[in-house]
Amino acid sequence: MVFFIVQGIFARKVSHHEMYIPEYSTSVLKVENEALIRAFFEEVVLKDQLEPKYRDYLTGDDGSDASYGIDVLATVYVFTFQEKNCQLLGVLMNLSDEEQFDKTLKKESKVGVGYASKEGTGLLIFDNNSSPLKATSLNKIANKILQESSSSFDLKKLDHKQAYVTFWKDEYVLNNGTRSFRDIQLALILEQENLTVKGRADFVYAKSKAYPVLKHEDLSIQSQFVPDGINETWTTSMKRIGINFPRITYVSGNYHYIEPSPVKALKVLPHFDGIYGFEKNMQIRIPLIALAASGDIHSLDLNSFKFAGKTYFYEQIDSKTIYLGQSPYVLSDEQDNALLKIQGNMNQLLEIRNGGMLARFLSMSPEYNAAEHFLSGIESSEFSIEQNGDKTADLDGKIQFQKDRNALNETLLLVLNLGIFN
Repeated sequence: MVFFIVQGIFARKVSHHEMYIPEYSTSVLKVENEALIRAFFEEVVLKDQLEPKYRDYLTGDDGSDASYGIDVLATVYVFTFQEKNCQLLGVLMNLSDEEQFDKTLKKESKVGVGYASKEGTGLLIFDNNSSPLKATSLNKIANKILQESSSSFDLKKLDHKQAYVTFWKDEYVLNNGTRSFRDIQLALILEQENLTVKGRADFVYAKSKAYPVLKHEDLSIQSQFVPDGINETWTTSMKRIGINFPRITYVSGNYHYIEPSPVKALKVLPHFDGIYGFEKNMQIRIPLIALAASGDIHSLDLNSFKFAGKTYFYEQIDSKTIYLGQSPYVLSDEQDNALLKIQGNMNQLLEIRNGGMLARFLSMSPEYNAAEHFLSGIESSEFSIEQNGDKTADLDGKIQFQKDRNALNETLLLVLNLGIFN
């Protein structure tokens, strides 16, 4: 298989399937397969850095890609768009055998998946909604897109010469619409032991006050963007122990580890020290007094209390901002608020104290083991989103692996270990 892939790199049809990306796409992902495969052979295979158990992916050939007639070396475009009040996902690819592509997709026709082909270009349409469209409806949508090449997407939005993967999205809204990114452009660069992310976006927001920044320890996180899912999980967990928090609009904190929770309302107890900013006023001492009266917490004083055998410290910073954590409240010397900043040791995400059965259970999970292998090879990491002027934000991220680890190899191993292509 190695021979045929290498040979295929130098003997391929020129593809222009990018012309079929709809102008009305809400997001577009570009994957430079040929560049990735070239780098993979140069940096991993030829240097014999691939783990033995994955060499079968190169030496074995089940013909699965050939059976669909897909040119696996060509650039792939993945895009999302709205059609018939549904969010749909399309995948554009170059075809090595258009007749085989049509034959196989027709044979495997199913609800939620449509396809079309035209002059060496293949298009798959996926509807992942709870009540997906029938294949016949999706086939019509796919055929319509391939007939609209004159109104194509602006490829300059995906222009980054060094990147293996580039991404564009029209808008991402956070914090009840008070903050949003528009015309988002991201690029993923893999080079030796470094994985780098570069990006920019137009930034639209309602101005907020300056927040304090906690002194950095272990894995440090500062963010003025708290996704709805995280907000809901956190506020629901706190409600179970008797504290009703408003929506979080800011967090600055340090993550240390997790451990099993002795309290039935919580499955695990994270050791996270954090400054929290809220959408509405929040007086932390009021619910704490109620919890102390009911016996759920103990030894409450003006800045600490005991819960589940641990001492917690708290501070009312202002009417909408509090501190809560297992360490005393200590501020950083930093004055400026980043839109997002993550720095420190990502291995903290794997640390489990007094784990026992929890640790053994996680060790049986392929997903956990995949993440553990990936994170254990990281030397340092930092991600940030900073304002650049009044209307623009720049994204910078870098993961540096240990000297004996290759970024491309580690990323590939993570994908394979997670079973994404199983």
